[in-house]
Amino acid sequence: MDLIDYLKTYYNNDFDEFEIELLDQLRKYRNKILYYGIFVDSSYLMMNKKSIISLIGKLHALCQKKL
Repeated sequence: MDLIDYLKTYYNNDFDEFEIELLDQLRKYRNKILYYGIFVDSSYLMMNKKSIISLIGKLHALCQKKL
């Protein structure tokens, strides 16, 4: 949650509210997978595929810029 809040606070011009919410949803899914062993429905991934790929690209570009 701290990293998402950091992005929301310091990079709010780079990431819109939908992208921040998507990151938070993905964080929650990761925790549920890790701690409870649940599976993510493939339809969720298919519906959000473009957004997830776009978000990965933005995060990658941000990391590259900071290096």
